[in-house]
Amino acid sequence: MTAHPSLSELHLILLLLFIASPLGVAVYMFWLAWTTGGDPRQDSTTVQYEPPDHLTPAECGTLVDNSVALRSITATITDLSVQGYLTIEQKRIIDNKGSHTDYVFHLTKPLGELVKLKPHESEVMTSLFMPANPLLLMATALEGLQHARVASGNKILDSIGNELLASKLASVSEKAKEVSDQYRTISGASSAAMESVALSDLQQAQFAMRLPRIRDAISNRLVIEGYYTTRPDRIRILYAAKGVFLGLVMAVAGAVLASTVKMQPMPLIGIGLLTGAIVLGFGLFLPGRTSAGAQTLAKVLGFREFLSRVEKDHIARLEKTPELFERYLPYAMALGVENRWTQMFGNITMPPPQWYQSNRRDGFLPMHLTNDLNHMSSQAASALAPSLRTAGVTDKLPDSSVS
Repeated sequence: MTAHPSLSELHLILLLLFIASPLGVAVYMFWLAWTTGGDPRQDSTTVQYEPPDHLTPAECGTLVDNSVALRSITATITDLSVQGYLTIEQKRIIDNKGSHTDYVFHLTKPLGELVKLKPHESEVMTSLFMPANPLLLMATALEGLQHARVASGNKILDSIGNELLASKLASVSEKAKEVSDQYRTISGASSAAMESVALSDLQQAQFAMRLPRIRDAISNRLVIEGYYTTRPDRIRILYAAKGVFLGLVMAVAGAVLASTVKMQPMPLIGIGLLTGAIVLGFGLFLPGRTSAGAQTLAKVLGFREFLSRVEKDHIARLEKTPELFERYLPYAMALGVENRWTQMFGNITMPPPQWYQSNRRDGFLPMHLTNDLNHMSSQAASALAPSLRTAGVTDKLPDSSVS
């Protein structure tokens, strides 16, 4: 008959397993980081001559940045201009603050045509040209919380009263919609689209309040299309929560085990906390991309390589296709290489774009357009600065290192 290990032997086995838990967790997290959509090496990418999978500039930029950046949103505005949905007018303003430049966006297509766009593009257009109703936005935000709760699939939370929370959210959301109708009647606010809106008015207008919806539309689309397992702006929060929870559980288990084996508890509590810290630390760097997302990222990086090459044979090829300048300029902005892309067209004669009206009188040069759009992005960052952090949008701007 096989002898069973004594109680002391079981304790020794448990103690050794507990001490080895940080190493085991570290190996698992390293394997997870290696196999779930890590960044491809720069030298392993192949040059791509068009964006992969018909991705928009914002989607390409978010795949590379692993977060939604302001430059992806301003690149979307430029891309929508190229597509003919709006025009951008540069204006010189002289007021009590002195002389400064502002940018005015003019709607050129009816909002009914937004159904042809992707959700985040439609959100950008709506945010620019539809009047804001703060109560209606609150109702929409509450609906978003309900959808996020359902989409999270968190059974633990569902089991501790989330149904009651959901009913309360639905009730408040419905009430907010009713009050928003009253607000519109009392204030006389119109629900019709505005024909023009100035960049300087974005912070005071509806655009700032709708930044979270734009961010959500971009992130959710990448998850739906299979590029991410979890939204990139939530993956770090998810692993932080897992790390804290695991650390606390392991610390308590370490204290109990120490009491059982008659040893000082602090070393085992420290090991438990270290185990949770490993999960939290790795979570800061896990991109959350799927295998398909990592492969697409490699293609996006290859496309960025195409946009940033400044070689004679490359420029000679582009001289035959000057229309590519406008078409790919929004992608270059989202990927931070718009100045290098513009350099390639420095000696190529081309007409000024119909979607941009400049106050310059010295003729059109591609570099002038890029500088103006960079200036527009910088002004947008200044106008929206108080809202960016709240909205979860990073303040990365287009590259201005090349002039």
